[in-house]
Amino acid sequence: MGVTFGLTVIAWVFFRAKDLHHAFEYLGGMFSTSGFSKPQIFPRSILLLIAVFILIEWRGRTQEYAIANFGFNFPKPVRWAFYYTLVLAIVWFAGEKQQFIYFQF
Repeated sequence: MGVTFGLTVIAWVFFRAKDLHHAFEYLGGMFSTSGFSKPQIFPRSILLLIAVFILIEWRGRTQEYAIANFGFNFPKPVRWAFYYTLVLAIVWFAGEKQQFIYFQF
Protein backbone atom coordinates (compact mmCIF):
# COMPACT_ATOMS: atom_id res chain seq x y z
CA MET A 1 0.00 0.00 0.00
CA GLY A 2 2.81 2.39 0.86
CA VAL A 3 4.62 1.84 -2.44
CA THR A 4 1.40 2.33 -4.41
CA PHE A 5 0.65 5.56 -2.55
CA GLY A 6 4.21 6.82 -3.11
CA LEU A 7 4.09 6.09 -6.83
CA THR A 8 0.68 7.74 -7.12
CA VAL A 9 1.91 10.90 -5.41
CA ILE A 10 4.92 11.06 -7.73
CA ALA A 11 2.69 10.51 -10.80
CA TRP A 12 0.42 13.40 -9.73
CA VAL A 13 3.35 15.76 -10.21
CA PHE A 14 3.27 15.14 -13.96
CA PHE A 15 -0.44 16.01 -14.13
CA ARG A 16 0.06 19.29 -12.27
CA ALA A 17 3.29 20.48 -13.91
CA LYS A 18 3.34 22.90 -16.84
CA ASP A 19 5.87 20.79 -18.73
CA LEU A 20 8.38 17.99 -18.15
CA HIS A 21 11.14 20.37 -17.11
CA HIS A 22 8.93 21.86 -14.41
CA ALA A 23 7.88 18.36 -13.27
CA PHE A 24 11.46 17.18 -12.87
CA GLU A 25 12.40 20.37 -11.00
CA TYR A 26 9.51 19.75 -8.63
CA LEU A 27 10.52 16.11 -8.14
CA GLY A 28 14.08 17.23 -7.47
CA GLY A 29 12.78 19.56 -4.79
CA MET A 30 10.72 16.76 -3.26
CA PHE A 31 13.75 14.54 -2.87
CA SER A 32 16.25 17.23 -1.87
CA THR A 33 17.70 17.60 1.62
CA SER A 34 15.81 20.86 2.22
CA GLY A 35 13.18 18.91 4.17
CA PHE A 36 15.78 18.33 6.85
CA SER A 37 16.69 21.98 7.29
CA LYS A 38 15.74 24.09 10.29
CA PRO A 39 12.13 25.31 9.96
CA GLN A 40 11.31 28.99 9.85
CA ILE A 41 9.70 30.60 12.88
CA PHE A 42 5.91 31.02 12.63
CA PRO A 43 4.57 34.57 12.73
CA ARG A 44 2.95 35.51 16.02
CA SER A 45 -0.51 35.65 14.48
CA ILE A 46 -0.32 31.99 13.46
CA LEU A 47 0.92 30.98 16.90
CA LEU A 48 -1.95 32.92 18.47
CA LEU A 49 -4.46 31.20 16.18
CA ILE A 50 -3.00 27.79 17.05
CA ALA A 51 -3.25 28.63 20.77
CA VAL A 52 -6.91 29.63 20.37
CA PHE A 53 -7.75 26.37 18.58
CA ILE A 54 -5.90 24.33 21.23
CA LEU A 55 -7.91 26.11 23.92
CA ILE A 56 -11.18 25.36 22.10
CA GLU A 57 -10.21 21.70 21.69
CA TRP A 58 -9.22 21.46 25.37
CA ARG A 59 -12.53 22.94 26.56
CA GLY A 60 -14.54 20.62 24.32
CA ARG A 61 -12.53 17.46 24.94
CA THR A 62 -15.51 15.61 26.44
CA GLN A 63 -17.77 16.27 23.44
CA GLU A 64 -17.77 14.74 19.98
CA TYR A 65 -17.19 18.14 18.35
CA ALA A 66 -15.20 20.60 20.44
CA ILE A 67 -16.65 23.73 18.92
CA ALA A 68 -20.26 22.48 18.80
CA ASN A 69 -21.33 24.01 22.12
CA PHE A 70 -18.48 26.45 22.61
CA GLY A 71 -19.71 29.87 23.58
CA PHE A 72 -23.43 29.13 24.01
CA ASN A 73 -23.22 30.36 27.60
CA PHE A 74 -21.57 33.63 26.55
CA PRO A 75 -23.60 36.82 26.12
CA LYS A 76 -24.89 37.35 22.59
CA PRO A 77 -22.43 40.18 21.64
CA VAL A 78 -19.47 38.07 22.75
CA ARG A 79 -20.75 35.09 20.75
CA TRP A 80 -21.17 37.18 17.60
CA ALA A 81 -17.72 38.72 18.08
CA PHE A 82 -16.33 35.19 18.29
CA TYR A 83 -18.12 34.19 15.08
CA TYR A 84 -16.88 37.26 13.23
CA THR A 85 -13.36 36.60 14.50
CA LEU A 86 -13.53 33.06 13.10
CA VAL A 87 -14.68 34.34 9.71
CA LEU A 88 -11.96 36.99 9.65
CA ALA A 89 -9.33 34.39 10.59
CA ILE A 90 -10.48 32.17 7.72
CA VAL A 91 -10.27 35.08 5.27
CA TRP A 92 -6.96 36.35 6.68
CA PHE A 93 -5.20 32.97 6.52
CA ALA A 94 -6.70 31.85 3.22
CA GLY A 95 -4.23 30.57 0.66
CA GLU A 96 -3.78 31.62 -2.92
CA LYS A 97 -6.42 30.76 -5.49
CA GLN A 98 -5.30 27.85 -7.63
CA GLN A 99 -6.79 26.33 -10.73
CA PHE A 100 -8.45 22.95 -10.53
CA ILE A 101 -5.87 20.23 -11.09
CA TYR A 102 -7.73 18.70 -14.06
CA PHE A 103 -8.58 21.98 -15.83
CA GLN A 104 -6.44 20.96 -18.82
CA PHE A 105 -8.55 17.92 -19.60
